[in-house]
Amino acid sequence: MDTTAPPRVLVIGLDPYRVPGPWDPAPVAEAIKAGLAKFAEHGVGVETCLFGLDGSDDVDVVVGNALRARPWECVTVGGGLRAASSSR
Repeated sequence: MDTTAPPRVLVIGLDPYRVPGPWDPAPVAEAIKAGLAKFAEHGVGVETCLFGLDGSDDVDVVVGNALRARPWECVTVGGGLRAASSSR
């Protein structure tokens, strides 16, 4: 019997419902949901740290708390944060 705990992954990214602009956040939210389901399909535990760009979060505090919450085997930073954008 394998008693090894499954790896834990923290996904850091933007909450699509709290990114200002005239756009439909639903497709992005569905893509995030589908991506998280892939982790579960492979037996990997996953938690999210999603924050808004609407000024309602102290991003440093939110992300720092998530990173310190437990030891993570992997931390993934979402494409909305990694990708270069002329609007930032």
